[in-house]
Amino acid sequence: MSDSDHFSSAIHAGGFEPTQFIETARMHGHSGKIGIRYNGHGDDWVELSFDWHEKLVGDSATGTIASGPIITLMDMASSLSI
Repeated sequence: MSDSDHFSSAIHAGGFEPTQFIETARMHGHSGKIGIRYNGHGDDWVELSFDWHEKLVGDSATGTIASGPIITLMDMASSLSI
């Protein structure tokens, strides 16, 4: 099954299923490498998270997470909340 088939399966006759989409994205995209988790959603919002991990650190002196994982999380959350 292609990546587009996996993502298409998250959309069904009853509407979009964010939990299925997140699980598929975790297997095939950046979100899996980052460890993005689905926490919940409503009509116009979604809550995602990831744990701090050394591989995500952009500044080893402070332990601050790099901008890439944060932007990826924000991009996925904003896309899913629409």
